[in-house]
Amino acid sequence: MRHTPLFILLAVAACSPDTYVEGAICPAPEVLAEFADGDDLDVVVIFDDCPPGCGGNTQVECSVHREGNTIDIDATGYYHKRGGSCAAVCRPLTVTCTIADLAPGTYDIRSGSHSLAVTIPSDDPPAYEPICGF
Repeated sequence: MRHTPLFILLAVAACSPDTYVEGAICPAPEVLAEFADGDDLDVVVIFDDCPPGCGGNTQVECSVHREGNTIDIDATGYYHKRGGSCAAVCRPLTVTCTIADLAPGTYDIRSGSHSLAVTIPSDDPPAYEPICGF
């Protein structure tokens, strides 16, 4: 029975959710191109394109802080894996954050160590991270 504490510790660790506090910034190119003065800008933050496990429960949230042309997105995602035998299912863990009432211009959007320079409106897409899929 000396292995019981280690077993309990491993079981608790396996049940605790994965926590994400930043992600790739992925506003859709068509949204950037069709942007008009005063529109809200929806920005998808991708935490993980394929969290490990067999599906699971998720919780995501975000808040937006804007100072001049710098926009900080505080995004958090929780992914609680399901165990057992199953076929692996890939569903990206994302959150959509709304940046309200923007004027046309160039903005630096940041989520943790990720950043994206965006000009709105613009037909030229920004330099997306590969995980964005654009």
